[in-house]
Amino acid sequence: MEKRQKVQRDFKRGDKFYIRFADSTGKLVGESTKSPSRSFALGVLAKRRAEVLEHRYFPKKKDVLVDEIIEDAVAAAKASHELSYPHKKFRPYRYRIAGEWFKGRLAMSLTMDDITSKLSEHCKTPANFNRYRVALSHAYKLAVKNGKVSVNPASQVDMKKENNERIRFLNQFDQNEEKSIREATRAKWPEREAEFDLALHTGMRWRSSTPSGGTRWTSSGSKSRSLREKEINADTFPSARRPKRP
Repeated sequence: MEKRQKVQRDFKRGDKFYIRFADSTGKLVGESTKSPSRSFALGVLAKRRAEVLEHRYFPKKKDVLVDEIIEDAVAAAKASHELSYPHKKFRPYRYRIAGEWFKGRLAMSLTMDDITSKLSEHCKTPANFNRYRVALSHAYKLAVKNGKVSVNPASQVDMKKENNERIRFLNQFDQNEEKSIREATRAKWPEREAEFDLALHTGMRWRSSTPSGGTRWTSSGSKSRSLREKEINADTFPSARRPKRP
C-alpha cells in the first residue's frame, strides 16, 4: 500500500511561524501566524482545525471586481443560449449595461441599497427593473458558486409587480384598420393571409395550431399549455385545411 506523504503542519520562515492545514474540501491552506512563538502557532493550528470540523472556517476571498463576475455571467449565458437557440445571436446588453453601473467596484462592496438605487434610477418600468435585477442576481449567483464572493446582494432586492395586460380590439380606433392590414398583407405577403384570418377569428397562433379533422383546429399555444379546439366555418376561414407556404 502506498504511504501518504506527511505534510508539515508548522514551519518557520525568517523569524515567524507558519501553519498548514486542510480545509473542508481537502485543499491545503497556508497561513502566517505573524509570531516567532511555535507554541502560539500550534494553538492557532488547533483553532483552525476545530473551525474546519465545525464548518466555521471561511477563507478570505480575493478582491474580485464586478467586471469579472459580469464577464463570467456573460460567458455562461452565451453558452446556454447557443445550446437552446443555435441560430440566434446572443445579445448581452443587459449584463454590459449593469456592469457599467458598477465598473471598477469590488463585488463584495455592493449592497442591496446600491443595487436598488441604480435599478430605480435607470429602469422606468417594472419589467425593465426586474430584467436587470435578474441579470445582476445571475452574475452574483455564479460568483458565489465559483467561490469568488460569499453573498448575493441582488437576490435581496424585491422584484416589482408587473402588469402586462392589454386589451385591444381591431377597428377599436379606426374602422378601416382590418381592411388596411388585409390589403397590406395581400400586397406584400399573400401567402400569410391565412395566418391573419386564423388569429383574427380564433385567437390561435399559426405555429402551434393544426387541423384536427373536418373544420376543427387544435392549438397548444396557450399560456396554460392546455389544448384548445375551435370550429372554423367557410366564412371565418376560406379553407379548413392548412394552406402551404411557398
